[in-house]
Amino acid sequence: MYDVIVIGRDIGSLIAALATARFGLRTILVPEGGLLSEHREAGYCFPVDPMPLSGFGEGQAVDRLLGELNLPRDGFSPAPPLDPALQIILPENRLDLYRDPDRLIQDAIREFPKQGKEIRRFYHHLSIAESLIRQWMSEDDGGPADIKRSFLRLLRLPQAIARRAALLRNLADHTIRRVIQSQYRVLSHLDCGYRSMPLSSAHLLALSQRGIYHPYIRIDWMAWLCHEFTAAEGVLMESCSVIRVDTKPEIIVDVEGSGPPVSLRG
Repeated sequence: MYDVIVIGRDIGSLIAALATARFGLRTILVPEGGLLSEHREAGYCFPVDPMPLSGFGEGQAVDRLLGELNLPRDGFSPAPPLDPALQIILPENRLDLYRDPDRLIQDAIREFPKQGKEIRRFYHHLSIAESLIRQWMSEDDGGPADIKRSFLRLLRLPQAIARRAALLRNLADHTIRRVIQSQYRVLSHLDCGYRSMPLSSAHLLALSQRGIYHPYIRIDWMAWLCHEFTAAEGVLMESCSVIRVDTKPEIIVDVEGSGPPVSLRG
């Protein structure tokens, strides 16, 4: 009998299992086919997921996660972030996304000298919008909404609307819009018209400044998380597949592997 049964083979599943195990719950992780370290696209399998990794800086998501789980912050030390983090290549232009905002702006103006004023204005509004989003995120502890928090968000709503409008105004220039949309798509795999870009896109577009890491560290990161999970007495059940899940009247997960099927109860 387990307190928690986690089915999944990605980083999110592994972190969820690690969190419950660290909090003393008897946890089993069922990563069908093994923990995910490759990327599958259009029927092809690649040895590494190309999606950018971020959040390893001081005070960022990984640092906060390790603190909440009472894990050593120096337990996993990735290589320094990439700089430039990414390179946007269009038919006639190339833009390096540097970590330093001033250097990024200078490179953008070098590539698009006629839009210098618009570029500076766009990144100015982007910085303010991203700070607003980070403030919202820092205030959200995952608990239920209360009157005070709702009131503060209501007060900031006009500012949020104004910042989004300012960003969209600066994207009216076709050249800048192409670059930003390319960056947005690379960082999120999303392809949308610039008028439908949410304010939260500012947080995504500032990702290179917070730090983007080489995709290969995902393998080391998952290996370290897996080690901590088993050290917390979590159970890892690899090389199997789920054949049935039942939640009433009790949780039953039937899995099969090289041997006879096994029923996990929670």
